[in-house]
Amino acid sequence: MLQNSGKNIGIKKNYMKNLIVIFTILTLIGCEPGYRIYVRNNASTILYLRTNPSIESLYPKWTGYNDSILAHKVSQEGKFSLYSIKPFDAFRIWDNIGGMPTSKEIPFDYVAVIRGVDTLILDNKEKIANQLKRGGKKFDYYIEIIK
Repeated sequence: MLQNSGKNIGIKKNYMKNLIVIFTILTLIGCEPGYRIYVRNNASTILYLRTNPSIESLYPKWTGYNDSILAHKVSQEGKFSLYSIKPFDAFRIWDNIGGMPTSKEIPFDYVAVIRGVDTLILDNKEKIANQLKRGGKKFDYYIEIIK
């Protein structure tokens, strides 16, 4: 009977070591910063944003953010989605884990910002990444449209 209790203690020690390792790994992974990408309208007129893929397709349906996305959505034109951004407002289009977005992490193949007759067309991931400017909070990045 003493041998059994010794084995149980050894099993409990291994179990506790495994739990500590698992919790340590989860803590390290969970502490990674996240960034957000916005389109900011600093103009006095409404902007339109055309994307491929649609922004709402990038988020799980159960998140509360889908309602906010759909409130901006104007239409779907084939593979392109059209959204409106009110004057002096910002619209979050993507977020991810990491400190700074790179072209590899950007989920869009196409983003166009339309204001009146002017259009800024970003038709690949590198152009989108190059247009991002840091601003606001530490990990916020913007495609900014000024007057």
